[in-house]
Formats: sequence, structure tokens, C-alpha cells
Amino acid sequence: MKGKVRFALVAVSLAFLVGVFGVSRAEAEVKVTVKNNRSHTLSFAFRWNDLDVGYYCKGWYNVKAGETRTITIGAAPTLGGIGYYAKGGGSTWMGNNNGGIAGFINATQPFETHSWDREGSSPDHSVGDMQRALYRPLKVTASQHDPMGTGSASLTFNP
Repeated sequence: MKGKVRFALVAVSLAFLVGVFGVSRAEAEVKVTVKNNRSHTLSFAFRWNDLDVGYYCKGWYNVKAGETRTITIGAAPTLGGIGYYAKGGGSTWMGNNNGGIAGFINATQPFETHSWDREGSSPDHSVGDMQRALYRPLKVTASQHDPMGTGSASLTFNP
């Protein structure tokens, strides 16, 4: 009897681990809907945790004045650490020391970077205009049907 219970516990544990870590980057996504009610274009960068590369930072996604845009990022909603950095019209929305999520941005051009890769190497964040940044935490709702793979969030910017 003890052997059957132990086997059942191992099977459940393995199923849990496959469920948690079995989502590939290609399957995981969060759709962020941004509504820009301001009178100028806003630019967004996103930062998320990734099982393959530590964390991932990517920007810039532009949302014109008066428009709504859905941006898809390759994040698993349950891994946490999803944040955004926005700028436009002389304003910046970012994290702070009490709740920011550390990452990098390139203030002058589109960028894509990560903290490390499977071989253990780290990218050179000093190339170009890369600089450290704190991302504002993004509240993501995981899908009830696929909580490890898909999620959604929305941001509205009013004047």
C-alpha cells in the first residue's frame, strides 16, 4: 500500500513539474491591450521572466494618440515578473524602488535583450545606449483554460 501511495505522489509531482516547466516560449503569451487616450504617441517596453533566458526585455511598441493596440509578448503569465515601461509627451511610467522590476532599456532605438542563455553566457548590456531601468509591475490575468500558457492585461492612459 505504501508503494502505491508513494508512486501516486511521485506521479502527481512529475505532472505538476511538467505543467509548470513544460510551456515553451512559443506557446506562452500575454496579450496586453493598450488604450491611449492622450494627445501624443506613447512608446512601451516590456520585461518578463523566461525559463530559457532568465528575463527578457523588448521595446519599443508605439501606440498613437486615440488608438487602442494589442501587443503580444512571449511571457508565461504564471512565472511573474511581467512589467512595462512607457514614455511619451514628456512623461515616463516606470517602476520605483518599492515595486520596480529590474531590467534594461535602450532609450534611443528598438531593443531586445535577456539576462542569460542556456549556455550560461550573459549579453553585454553596455553596447549602445542600453541602460538599467525599473519596469512597473503589470497585473496579468491568466486564462482559466490555459493558465500556464496564455494571459491578458490592459492599460489605459488618460490625459
